Amino acid sequence: MAYCPLLYYQSSLAVWADQQVFEPVHTSFEGLKQKILQILSSIPKQYSWAVSPSSPLPNAYVLLKAKKFFATGRPIISHTNSSLSKLNSTLAILLMDLVSVTWPEQFGELKTPRLWKYIHTYFSSMSPCQHLVMYNQDLTGFFTSIPLDRIFIAVEALIREYAHQTSSDPHQCTISVDVKTKQKHFRLFRGMVTALQSLGKRPVQLKDVPHLIQVSLKLDCFTALNRTWRQHRGVPIGGHVSPALSSVAIAYHEVLWKRTFTILHSSLFNNMLMIRYVDNRLIISEYWTSHDP
Repeated sequence: MAYCPLLYYQSSLAVWADQQVFEPVHTSFEGLKQKILQILSSIPKQYSWAVSPSSPLPNAYVLLKAKKFFATGRPIISHTNSSLSKLNSTLAILLMDLVSVTWPEQFGELKTPRLWKYIHTYFSSMSPCQHLVMYNQDLTGFFTSIPLDRIFIAVEALIREYAHQTSSDPHQCTISVDVKTKQKHFRLFRGMVTALQSLGKRPVQLKDVPHLIQVSLKLDCFTALNRTWRQHRGVPIGGHVSPALSSVAIAYHEVLWKRTFTILHSSLFNNMLMIRYVDNRLIISEYWTSHDP
């Protein structure tokens, strides 16, 4: 396979020129710098550990797709060492763990080993005579197609329900996030111990989470092909908190859907498999459910 700089440039430019997601920024460097500093100044002072005003803009590139004959690709915006990389990494852990605790009925809760076991258990419980139908949904644009207002609604709903389930006041509740552990469990604990910050424990007040996410998404500028662009729809692929935000938005609608139909059809889910792995959702059910209103 040969590398063609001209092909890469043309295909990348076509990606960044998608006006539904990106747009060029014509503000001067000084003007852009002042805008960034103004946005960062709205972050409460207790999160000074998470802010790096002198960091450069995220740099972006495109992974061209061979199956598309390299005419288009996946836009990657690298936020490594960006102004809010520490904050976004902390928020990502916080959101993912809150989703698991608050909405365990979401379709994407199972990890890969348990997911396969769940599938095997489902089929072993089915009779060979049962007529099943399958819906395999690829959630195209998992990052770039979800409007920001839907993300904010989902995040606020998550915080409200977590506070309700734990009988907490969001304005008084502080959660410390362990950002150094490699474990996928027990990364959060309620309360704040200042001495533990040096050990990788980062305190976040629950009431601040929506505002911190809004600030993070306002920093939407990046450089690519020696130009400055901004993303005005969805969340950036390559952002530390992007997978968590997309997962919260998807999980919110899955939970609403499941709770609604659980009320209407109490027996609907007895013989139904509903799982999701990141942006691939699989639903298998008996044939009659596909015709049930």
